[in-house]
Amino acid sequence: CIAPDRCVCFHGLSGTRCEIDRRTGPCYTDTRGALCTGALEGVVCTKQLCCATVGVAWGHPCERCGDLDCPQGHLRNLATKECQDIDECAAVPGLCEGGRCINSVGSFSCECPAGQRRHPVSNNCEDIDECEDPDICPNGKCVNTEGDYYCLCNPHFIPSPDKKFCIDGRVDACYTYLSETGECGDKLGMALSNRDCCCGYNMGRAWGQLCTPCPPRGSMEWSHLCGGGAIPPDWRRNDTSGGFGDGDEIAHPIAKINECMLRNGICGLGDCVDKDVGYSCSCWTGAESTLQDGNPTCIDIDECALQYCKGGTCINTPGSFQCKCPPGFDPVENGLRCSDKNECELTDGEMCTNGVCTNIGGGYECTCNPGYESTQTGHACTDVDECADNPRVCRRGRCRNTPGGYECLCEP
Repeated sequence: CIAPDRCVCFHGLSGTRCEIDRRTGPCYTDTRGALCTGALEGVVCTKQLCCATVGVAWGHPCERCGDLDCPQGHLRNLATKECQDIDECAAVPGLCEGGRCINSVGSFSCECPAGQRRHPVSNNCEDIDECEDPDICPNGKCVNTEGDYYCLCNPHFIPSPDKKFCIDGRVDACYTYLSETGECGDKLGMALSNRDCCCGYNMGRAWGQLCTPCPPRGSMEWSHLCGGGAIPPDWRRNDTSGGFGDGDEIAHPIAKINECMLRNGICGLGDCVDKDVGYSCSCWTGAESTLQDGNPTCIDIDECALQYCKGGTCINTPGSFQCKCPPGFDPVENGLRCSDKNECELTDGEMCTNGVCTNIGGGYECTCNPGYESTQTGHACTDVDECADNPRVCRRGRCRNTPGGYECLCEP
């Protein structure tokens, strides 16, 4: 200082107290002891810009970044004295190389391709070594690749369709019922692998001697096990080969799951039709298709609930029904209703011999010819024995009954 509020500043500094630093130099993103490393290639900037953005040290010789007079990601406007946001994407060339730089208030982010992320020193998009995660590839060995990784599986384990997981290739019991308390039931007759049991549609709910629950469909565990439902382009039905047994073989997809073969009666009242993904049901007569827990099946149509057999008694049966009509009525229109039976027409006029047949609701009655009378039921006509009814009908002779009448045999 040469006077109050007056200083002689070194080169690049200005202001009454030399508080304005216009010096330029390299910007470093890392330090190792007294050594500055990670210099941004091709970048020469002021200390304020370097330290307010991605730098931890600046200049030559190297100076560590200290406290800033504005929040991180901001610079003070010399005219207005206000702190303003820095657009790092525009101010620092080469940020997020290999990806896209996105500015935000006080910071920025790198939008990198899949399998890459922003490197903390270079600030470029670089490959993520997923194998550094100790939980990657259980039951196998992780192999890192550019932007990705895959698993080499131990013996008896096979890779998932995306090769990101090792699946137990051994076969064991598959259970189609799992209680809320974790008890297994309804074991399938065929031992299956974990994937065959848990990945089929309407198949297993738990697998193995320990009754291990199958992962929920759509969960991350299910996607690892089942491949998200995608069919590998080279699968062959019932091909169970493959498995990275010694680490040198190429794995083949495990068998395509044929739910129709593995679970008898999976469609209920219908025939199961296997498909590339899942299955469908062809329902029998008297059954209709529906979904149970999101899976296709066939259930009985309750014709009685649909008001079948009107006028009678409807009895529902699996796949059908029975219609029991009152006496004198018959089921018509495939059992939709009960209709009066016209006994007079059914017998071609032979009903009510020696009389006239008249149909009535639920029955019939006979109007008898002269010389005949109706029986107690009214369903037939019998001859009247005039000789028996009136022994004196032939006063001076003998009475002989005839069908519908009588005759007198007179004495000489």
